[in-house]
Amino acid sequence: MNDEQRNESQFDEVLRKFDPELYLIHIALRETNVDPMILTHIIRALGNLNLGAGYGLVQIYVKAKLVTAIESTEKIKFKEERI
Repeated sequence: MNDEQRNESQFDEVLRKFDPELYLIHIALRETNVDPMILTHIIRALGNLNLGAGYGLVQIYVKAKLVTAIESTEKIKFKEERI
């Protein structure tokens, strides 16, 4: 095992102990080779919906293995229809 692999292994162990959820995200990103910066945009889109009406849709557009857009649409839900 070279120094880089040893450092990565030590980092993984520290992350696993201190933040298990973040560790799982880290492993999933490594295994799938997904760009972590995409997650920041998805989290912001979800957060904006949460700050607003709390209902909506987040769509991720992919073309030729590249994310081309992340779109969020807020919806307002009514219990009764009123005109």
